[in-house]
Amino acid sequence: MELLFEYVRQAHFPELFSRFESFFACESIEDARLFKNNFGGGEGGIFEVYTENRHFRGNINLLNNDQTSLVCSQFAHAYWKGQQGPFPYCFWEVLLELPVTIGQRIE
Repeated sequence: MELLFEYVRQAHFPELFSRFESFFACESIEDARLFKNNFGGGEGGIFEVYTENRHFRGNINLLNNDQTSLVCSQFAHAYWKGQQGPFPYCFWEVLLELPVTIGQRIE
């Protein structure tokens, strides 16, 4: 899945930076809690993060490889366009261009 998304980025959105060279963040503490509980087993801390570099926001629900190759390609294009895609809800992940500064622990 990551390889397909990177191929689509390089071919169609070369001005955007790679997921492979990004720090992943959430837009809010509430989103960070949801991410921690849904994908991290409820483990780990939540920290403030600062950057003066570029950022990108994409719907993590589009990173779904339980689809045909054609649909995955369509999802990758929607992701890099910053679109919601066909889902009734979004979970926005924020990619931060490195370097970043880790601030204080929130919880």
